[in-house]
Amino acid sequence: MNILIADNLGIYRFGLKAIIYDVWTDALVDEVSNFDEMMESIFEKNFDLLVIDTEMQGNEKLESFICQAVNYTRIIIV
Repeated sequence: MNILIADNLGIYRFGLKAIIYDVWTDALVDEVSNFDEMMESIFEKNFDLLVIDTEMQGNEKLESFICQAVNYTRIIIV
């Protein structure tokens, strides 16, 4: 399972990653810290799951992004 964690706080990314590895030991997890990095990363791989923080930098584009992304992958908003 390919998972992208998008959160501006490193400690949250660390915690989410630990939980994900407990559930899916063979998961491949990428991390980004802002919306622009997320937009670049989603075109590099086919992610099965996006975990997105609504408070990260660039979130004014988030609603539009989610409306399109739900057609391609599962999304968890934190």
